[in-house]
Order: sequence, then C-alpha cells, then structure tokens
Amino acid sequence: MPDAPRTELRQRYSGTVRQLAEGRVGLEEAGATVVFDPPDKTAGSRDLSREGTVRGDLSLVIRSAREEVVVASPYFVPGQEGMAAIRALRARGVKLRLLTNSLAATDEPFVHVGYARYREAMVRLGVDVREIGPGLVREYSRFGSFGRSLGRLHAKVAVIDRRIVFIGSMNFDPRSERRNTEIGVLMESPELARQVLELMDVDQTSYHVRLAADGESLEWAYIRDGHETVWTDEPEASLGRRVQVRFWWPFVPEGEL
Repeated sequence: MPDAPRTELRQRYSGTVRQLAEGRVGLEEAGATVVFDPPDKTAGSRDLSREGTVRGDLSLVIRSAREEVVVASPYFVPGQEGMAAIRALRARGVKLRLLTNSLAATDEPFVHVGYARYREAMVRLGVDVREIGPGLVREYSRFGSFGRSLGRLHAKVAVIDRRIVFIGSMNFDPRSERRNTEIGVLMESPELARQVLELMDVDQTSYHVRLAADGESLEWAYIRDGHETVWTDEPEASLGRRVQVRFWWPFVPEGEL
C-alpha cells in the first residue's frame, strides 16, 4: 500500500517538496560566498555591524533589499538596532516575513522573552510574523517542512528579494551576534531562492500572529479547510510556561540571550 502522507504530497506539491518526498533533489549551479566570524570577534574587538562578520555581511545584504525579506530563525531577538533596520525597510515598502518558534515549540523560553518584547512592535510595523506550532507540525507532518522531526524550527535562513539566499549557523539573537563564532553561505540564485521559499511555506504548521480587533492586543490565528481558529494567548503553551515567561520578563538580560 502506498505511503499516504507521501502520496498526498505528490498530489499537492511540486518542485522541491515533491523531489524530497520522492527521494531526489535536483542540483542548481549558483554563485556563493562563504561568510564567517574571525576568532577575535568574541573579544569585542570588532564592529559587528560592519563587513567581516556573519552578522555584518548579512545585515548589509538585508538592508539593501528592495522588495522582500523572509527570515527563518529558531530564536529571533532584533534589539533596538534590528528594530531600526525593520522600520527603515518598512518605510521603503519592503515586505518582511518572519518564521520562528512559538513559546510551545521553543527549547529556550528565556530567549522567547527577548523575542516577545519586540513581537507586538514588529506586527504593528506590518511584519508578517509566523510561529511554528508543535501540535500543528505533528498533525500535518509534511515531509520537508522545517522543524518536522521535533515540531520545532532549527533552520537559520534568509531570502532577500527572491534572489539571494543565506543559510548558516547564526541565530538572529544577541548571543549569536556577539558571543559565538558563526559561519554561513550567501548564494545568488532566483531558482534556489524559489526552492527555499517553497520549503518555508509553513502556513499549515504555523500560527499567524496579528493584532486583535481591539487594536490593543495580539492574537494567534490558524486557518485550515476554510475554518479559522483564534487564540488570545500563546497557543499550545502550558500554563506553567506562560507564567514562567511573564515572571522572568523584567529580569532577563537581553545581551545574554
């Protein structure tokens, strides 16, 4: 008897996801640049916003975006500098889409505190924020979906203007930017960008974070088979984890996340 999930994928998807489901992946030729952090980065001897570090090189590419930036990162803490970049991009009409872990999916609730401090501001700026739901991942179980094995996002990816792709080890958080030495690859290829964006199409396994009708609070929406379900608090997260995040909110030092 054919494997039902894989049969469904062959019927529903084409391109990269279908190739993965069938156990084959086509190769694409593309120009690539390896970017890496020098060992002395952790000593604080470099300006991290400039060229010569993974964060600096990637920031320059993202800031030059003309149409769209899509980012997937298990941990996302933009900080004041990152928020300034987001505001500048949105002021130029650049579309921004973020995929990260929900509170229920993350293995670092303290880092989620840092992310949550900026989440509402990002939504108000028009950033399309999506959070992986572990229960949704297990239910949908789409082959090739980011985070499928544990119901948790692990990929660190950015796609700029559907033309430039970054894949690397760097989370978009202060620890990766300042404490760790990271590495990544910048590739210029519209076809690779298309393939990565197809893999990042996780509407079936993520919640859409948006402003509630009152304009004062956030809500988490999920649509399946034309039916929308809305949560007014972190979906799937236990009461204990929600209380933990609220308790630590004033105390967690952002620079250490």
